[in-house]
Amino acid sequence: MKTSKKLLLFFALTLLTCASCSNSNKNSNTSSDSTSNENSASNSQNSGPEIPEELPWNLITDEAELHAGDVIVIASGKDSVTAGEIGFENNTQYLVAENSTFASDKKQITSLSSGTIQFTLGEEDGVWTLANENGELLGATSARELAWDSGSTTWEISIASDGNATIKNTNSSFGTLYYNSIKSNFRPFTSVQTYPQIYRGKIGDPIYATSIEIIGNTKVLVGYETQLSVKFTPYNTNRKVVTWESSDTSVATISDTGKVTAIKQGTSTITATVIGENDVLVQKSIILTVENVPISSLTLNKTSLDLVINQTYKLTASILPDDATNKNIIWNSSNPSVATVTDGIVEAISSGTSTITASSEDGTKVASCNVEVKNQLLDDYTIMIYLSGTDLETDAGLATENIAEILSVDNMPDNINIIIQTGGAKKWSTKYGISSTTLQRWHVKNNNLVMDDELPNASMGASSTFQSFMEWGLTEYPASKTGVILWGHGGAVVGCCYDETYDYDQLTSGEAHYALEKAFEEAGITNKLEWIGYDCCLMATADVADLSSDYFEYMVASQESEPGEGWDYDNWLDDLYANTEIETPDLLKEIANTYVEKCDAYYKSWGYSNYNDATMSVLDLSKMPIFREAWENMSLNLSKIIISTSKWSKFKSYVNGCQKFGYDSSYGYPYDVFDIKDFIEAMKESEDFSSIGIEDVETALEEVVIHNVYGKNSADAGGLNFFCAISGYGSRSSYLASETYFDNWRELNSTYGSWYRY
Repeated sequence: MKTSKKLLLFFALTLLTCASCSNSNKNSNTSSDSTSNENSASNSQNSGPEIPEELPWNLITDEAELHAGDVIVIASGKDSVTAGEIGFENNTQYLVAENSTFASDKKQITSLSSGTIQFTLGEEDGVWTLANENGELLGATSARELAWDSGSTTWEISIASDGNATIKNTNSSFGTLYYNSIKSNFRPFTSVQTYPQIYRGKIGDPIYATSIEIIGNTKVLVGYETQLSVKFTPYNTNRKVVTWESSDTSVATISDTGKVTAIKQGTSTITATVIGENDVLVQKSIILTVENVPISSLTLNKTSLDLVINQTYKLTASILPDDATNKNIIWNSSNPSVATVTDGIVEAISSGTSTITASSEDGTKVASCNVEVKNQLLDDYTIMIYLSGTDLETDAGLATENIAEILSVDNMPDNINIIIQTGGAKKWSTKYGISSTTLQRWHVKNNNLVMDDELPNASMGASSTFQSFMEWGLTEYPASKTGVILWGHGGAVVGCCYDETYDYDQLTSGEAHYALEKAFEEAGITNKLEWIGYDCCLMATADVADLSSDYFEYMVASQESEPGEGWDYDNWLDDLYANTEIETPDLLKEIANTYVEKCDAYYKSWGYSNYNDATMSVLDLSKMPIFREAWENMSLNLSKIIISTSKWSKFKSYVNGCQKFGYDSSYGYPYDVFDIKDFIEAMKESEDFSSIGIEDVETALEEVVIHNVYGKNSADAGGLNFFCAISGYGSRSSYLASETYFDNWRELNSTYGSWYRY
């Protein structure tokens, strides 16, 4: 193992450039040459360190391999050159490049040029210097000049695994030593040039440590790191390979470079070991203490809370710092007969007051919330309508027509709330005073539309706008059951609630999902809402239903495009008003049935007495996870079969034979949504794809679709669509991971599907 201490290199230079010496080395196969070598060695003892006796010179790939007394050369393997004497060019000093002979793999120099400078590493007070045979230190006089006995004399060297070295003067204004391939020399440049390399011809005599000391922190927090290093005695030790050990790795681990990682509270003995003379182990140990990261603050998202009997709210505790070791919270209610608390979820039991307390498990921090429970029961029902009028309202007043239907229903009970947010249209009918330049929030009272709030205009297709609406409704109109309706244009996986005042910005399923997540957090909602309805085109699609299942128990939506007139609000609201305890599936079935009947009447009034392509289905969203598992398993099996575009083409032909939805006379079927029931039948009859697990999908679909109604021109619609990118009209940006839970299916489509390319 190696020490983690950065190597600072100071070079003591031996200039061995005598032509006779170099010639002797190059021609050592005669007895006279051997004599010359001996004489040269003898002379070198009088004038400087000994000449290395043997070549080749080996590439150094780790600065920790260098030792005091090593004889090295600075080179560039790229151009097979080595550093020679200091030369001049336009009054600039540099190390001249000398052509030496390199091995083909550039890992060795097999023969040095006669002018190559051979450096011997000498150490002084734990650092390295470069000096010539006269003791003159090699420094840098400016960012582009080298000189003996000038400027800084301290250099840092780091070496990458491929041998590329960075030789940096510790005076940053003098730059870093690079090899300039254009000028064929070595000099300090402030801009990056070619990296030099270091080759060693002789390893210096060992200087062993007689003792060591561990330097660094002895206390560290859980989850943090600290760096330890070793101080050697004597200071010029050149055998510095350190082995590190932790006595208890469950408390702290240590890397081969001395980096400690704290795991859990406790103590561990950290031991550093080096090999001394005669293989004697030289060791030093310290006791490392690992401490927990303490909590500095604990706060609740509410300090006071008003609830009514049977209402719940989730308190959220925030702890700082984020990396506190123990974030466990102990919850307590001072009066459980009034309000109970479990994991932050407060439930109102009876009228009165109670203090909810959150305490850190370590007992250091406490936060509290005062709860008042009023003797009032929750309303039975709240219907929240997010109504983006878009051109349906601007051109034909269709959103206003649906509002009129809602207001026409008599005998609205006091325990039912109908609340509406309007926006998204350039022009609104003047009938109810709805603005096209602001967002407005309304509630229905005595067959009238009463404004609750008016907000600055914002895109109805923005996640933040939908989130704000949901927070308002859940906070101001809490009820035992809540239904949410999204009204406007729809495009399956593309999204819904387009806003024509914001360039037809649409609310994607991923954006709606994020908005619901945040709204639930802010409103303290812990349970799923009763149902979500899409009074929009094409939203009975598996990806949409799956994302909706995180926050709703049921869903009602159309597989097909909807006429702009939308649902038949007066009929199903009349049923709800008459029976506020109606079971949710029964209410949603009434929405579906009355919608298809309304479409049939409209088509007849338009002269299409024998035409009705309307569809509407009711989905049990609690079954979507099972459906997703079956579909994803099928997708994985399918991907093993479709290993080429030709196989995909065959698969695509089966999909094309399924019932399509979203017909557009200009673009064909741009939404690429198909009936899952048809798809199942096609796969079961196919020799190529019948073994992909389609039966499990069929079983799961039957559990999800609990009611399905359609007109005579929608064949045998199965209640749920799937998306498949085969037309080339869709964009990949509409089918990101944030827009679907079907990862395997999305990957299959992304790999083989046809997409519109911008």
